[in-house]
Amino acid sequence: MKILFISQYYPPEIGAASNRIGYFAQFLAKKGHEVSVLTSAPNYPDRKIYPGYQNRMTKEKENGVMVYRTWIFLSTKANVASRLAHYLSFLISSVIQKFRIPKPDIIIATSPPLFVGIIGVIFKKLWRRPLVVDIRDLWPESVESVGAVKNKLLLSQGQKMADWIYKNATHITSTSPGIQKNLPKNIQNKITIIPNGAEMGLFRSDADSEHMRRRWNLAGKFVVAYTGNLGLAQAPEVFIEAAKLCENETDIVFLLVGSGVLFKKLKHEATENNLTNVILTGPQPRKIMPDFVAASDVCIIPYRARDTFRNTYPSKMFDYMAGGKPIIINLKGEASDLIEKANCGLIADEESGESLKQKILWLKRQPETTAQMGLNGKEFVEKYYVREVIAAQLEETLLSCRNLRM
Repeated sequence: MKILFISQYYPPEIGAASNRIGYFAQFLAKKGHEVSVLTSAPNYPDRKIYPGYQNRMTKEKENGVMVYRTWIFLSTKANVASRLAHYLSFLISSVIQKFRIPKPDIIIATSPPLFVGIIGVIFKKLWRRPLVVDIRDLWPESVESVGAVKNKLLLSQGQKMADWIYKNATHITSTSPGIQKNLPKNIQNKITIIPNGAEMGLFRSDADSEHMRRRWNLAGKFVVAYTGNLGLAQAPEVFIEAAKLCENETDIVFLLVGSGVLFKKLKHEATENNLTNVILTGPQPRKIMPDFVAASDVCIIPYRARDTFRNTYPSKMFDYMAGGKPIIINLKGEASDLIEKANCGLIADEESGESLKQKILWLKRQPETTAQMGLNGKEFVEKYYVREVIAAQLEETLLSCRNLRM
């Protein structure tokens, strides 16, 4: 089967979308399928082209996958106009790049950004091939909830665009039951849940925690870690608030691994408040993320208190569980329900540094319970959420969609 993935994010970029599509594409290539990926020049999350890459159209085989990269407009400005130009440039250059890509048997486009879904529909109509739209988050709801877009006309047009994409999709995959139930009722019969899951082969038992503890001066510390995007949805500011409240707990350190639009602000606040218990590493490659997790004692999933985020399964949750670490999440919803079901963590009050502090201290003072929660999470994902098994489910879904009528 010839499969084309369309994703604005792809390795070596970091983040949930890149990890998801990168794993699925390489898994399917190893299974003998002819897999291609249409993506941009790597630039996420700082919108700077990665070393060794150029911002132009290229074609190269990587890990058994033919990767077609396109030019993309880049700006460090965070305003709506710059974001739109960023997304629209990928749409336009992708349509141009299409003429270099062999016709696939099936197309899978992952959203957000919503514009990737538009590319998928265009390709479906031009090639007359089935289209699977992979919904990782609800747009425009998520950008509205964090205030990234406030213009009512733009939001209204975004919703119409989303409905048009759903209508034209041959099939839809979503990452959680919460996302599925919030999609339109008239498309429920063509939705399959394909969660992110845990890479058990990556989060191995021999992860080098001691090296990480030496590298970041963590010896003898109780390490509270967060890995991932430091953006508007994640509310990483609660880390700074909790760190201030934990200043007298001299053996607790807060480790933030990643980058994003709030990185500079968080670094400034940590410096201004002379918080020696906060470490910001900046962006780090996916392949060493298991070492960061192994070096931690507890991992945090912070979110803004917005209803749209209650529907998601954050990919880092599965990473933490696979790494055998207890989790503290500060938002009730799909993810907290799963954490409670697995008995692998605690739920803090929403956007409360004081509540986060209390949960951290409780785990620190209950080492046996903390260790058991980590073990519970690992056993749970090994039983229900192994990414290799989930990738095989995606393969079955694509095979069943391949011959559907357009």
